[in-house]
Amino acid sequence: MLTFLALCAKAKVEVLGYEDHAEAILDTVDKVSRVTQVHLRPVIRVARGTSMAKVVDLFEKAHKYCFVANSVTCEAVLNPRVVEA
Repeated sequence: MLTFLALCAKAKVEVLGYEDHAEAILDTVDKVSRVTQVHLRPVIRVARGTSMAKVVDLFEKAHKYCFVANSVTCEAVLNPRVVEA
């Protein structure tokens, strides 16, 4: 989220709210419990007239540059929902 908000600030995209309830899938692989997937489904509230495509693009770029995302080995499933406030 912090990387996303920083990119939005730099791109002059006004984010009014960001709420996510992440979900992780825990599986047993080779008799060891591991997180194999993380699902991110944020609801991103933006000002009216904001380009939805630009917000999604910034979200995807944020994931690419996020140090947490780059530190884990599990699959991240991204499904952002952008809404105008």
